[in-house]
Amino acid sequence: MAAKELGADELAWRCDPAAFGFDGTDGIEPPDGPLGQERAAEALELSLSLRRRDFNVFVLGPPGSGRHTTVERLLRARAAAMPVPDDWVYVADFADPRRPRAIRLPAGRGRALRRDLHELLGDLLAALRNAFESEDFRTRRQIVEQELEERQKRAVAEVEEEARRQGIALLRTPVGFVFAPTVQGRVMPPEQFQQLPEPLRHQIEQRIERLQERLQQALSQMPAWIKETHERIRRLVDETARAVVDWLVARLSERWRDQPAVV
Repeated sequence: MAAKELGADELAWRCDPAAFGFDGTDGIEPPDGPLGQERAAEALELSLSLRRRDFNVFVLGPPGSGRHTTVERLLRARAAAMPVPDDWVYVADFADPRRPRAIRLPAGRGRALRRDLHELLGDLLAALRNAFESEDFRTRRQIVEQELEERQKRAVAEVEEEARRQGIALLRTPVGFVFAPTVQGRVMPPEQFQQLPEPLRHQIEQRIERLQERLQQALSQMPAWIKETHERIRRLVDETARAVVDWLVARLSERWRDQPAVV
């Protein structure tokens, strides 16, 4: 084949603007569907018309082909012609944390519920802090703790009074309680006690032994009293917290009274 030399005008194809029936693109409507992809558009329309489960669409195309835009446009158009779907929210089931509860709500109410619950948590933190720092709560807790302290003092005082009637003093030391014989209301020195007749010493020692048993019996009740006091304080804390929680939850329940599952 003989070679042909081309001129500069022959190296590029030029479209004649006069071939178009318009002066500018302002008056042109955008194409309804992807250009040159009529079969793809028909396939998408068909897939959107299927109302059964387990059908999927795989869209493939080079970058810039408009596949994402086309699919989104078709989905939006189809969604605009359909009823607005309900919201679904999942909330914790504290009895079975592995299975959250699904609640169906009218469209838009799901976000409102999430917002209300976030606000509820914030309100609870502030309200509980104020409740436990209030003068009323501190006073009621102090009364419970004072009752325990008075109960303990009274138990020891009864033993101390019995010992005093028998001429024996109950001394409080860093390591606990100690009984000691007295003479004329004062603690008897050890050397003076040793100078007492043997029968009298033995009698005093027996008294001290019986008093120690009685004191031990009184002190053995204190762990139960402490446990009872802690239980009373726990009930006081629960009562105070419940009053705060019930008030805030009741206010929120009133707002959601048209949704029994939420309430």
